[in-house]
This record gives sequence, structure tokens and C-alpha cells, in this order.
Amino acid sequence: LDIEVPQKGVLALVALFVLEVWIYGLLITVFSESRMQALTVSKVLGWFLMLPPLIKLVVVWRILLTYWSKFTAFLPTYWLYRVFEGIPLNDYSDFPIAIGVHLVWLIPLVWLFKRKVL
Repeated sequence: LDIEVPQKGVLALVALFVLEVWIYGLLITVFSESRMQALTVSKVLGWFLMLPPLIKLVVVWRILLTYWSKFTAFLPTYWLYRVFEGIPLNDYSDFPIAIGVHLVWLIPLVWLFKRKVL
């Protein structure tokens, strides 16, 4: 693909990926009681992971006037995608928002996990 990603962009993406791993791991742990439920939850989460880029592709392919991806802005994956889009333009203005959205997901999940385990 011959894509050059600056070190600052790599660090931003790695930070968001680390937070997403925690978020999705905690979602699976908190909302499943058995292995079968864990598989089901992970399948549903897989769809949530793919939703923002899929909506963007449909908008681009169909040449729609509305940027429908904004309806998935509550998902952490959306913000990871937005930060990735800004890296070639050296635009990291979405990074603080991305961290905020990730923390909004992570903090309640950690609380639910502690409540479930303890």
C-alpha cells in the first residue's frame, strides 16, 4: 500500500487500539455468563466494529449527500476511524474527542466489571 504514517499518528492509533481492546474485552466479560454467551456477544461486537466504515463505504459508493457515519459517533470505532482519516492531513483535532468517547465507555465498564467480580 506504500502508506507512510508519521510516528505521532502511530502513537495516536496505538493508544486508541489499546483502549478499544479493554472496552471490547470488558463488554464480553461483563455481559456474558458462559462461553456460549461470550461467543454471541463477540459476534454482536464484531458488527459494531464494522459499522462505521461500512456506512462510510455505502455513502461513498452511492454518492449520498448525507454523512451517515455521524450516527455511529457514539461507538469508539468511529473515532478511531476519524483519527486515522486525519493522519495524512496532519489533523489530530479528533484525538481528544476520541479519547473522551473511549473513556466514557471504559469507566462504566470497569465499574460494572468490579461489581460483577467483587
